[in-house]
Amino acid sequence: MRTFILILAVLISASAKAQQQPIPLDTIYANDTKNVALFFPEPIRQGITGSDNFVFTYNREKEQYFGLLQAKPGKESNLLVVNRNGSIFSYIVRYKKQLSKLNYFIPLSNSIGNEKPFVKDSVLVESSEELVDNSTYYY
Repeated sequence: MRTFILILAVLISASAKAQQQPIPLDTIYANDTKNVALFFPEPIRQGITGSDNFVFTYNREKEQYFGLLQAKPGKESNLLVVNRNGSIFSYIVRYKKQLSKLNYFIPLSNSIGNEKPFVKDSVLVESSEELVDNSTYYY
């Protein structure tokens, strides 16, 4: 019994540490002479950069699957994108004079979470129709 409790405590501790580890963010490079295109699995609802030397543009009128990133020389920043389905994507963005990659196809697996957590309702609701026996009220 003592061994079981010790093993359980170690597993719970390891699980808690794994959940607290920050997710490493990928880096996307951009410059001031070329557009870097980011293609997402769902249409972009919102996108924002953390610094004025980075600009992320996307169609705010009609949701589309891609956005364009440009940068001016300066310190690195971050990019946060939320899709129509609530998936959240976060990246480090850096200026680089010579770009080796101009197009990024972002898979759903790169999502760091969802703004609306998927929670199943644990309370079962009885329908009132099931509780009413029509033969009782029939005369």
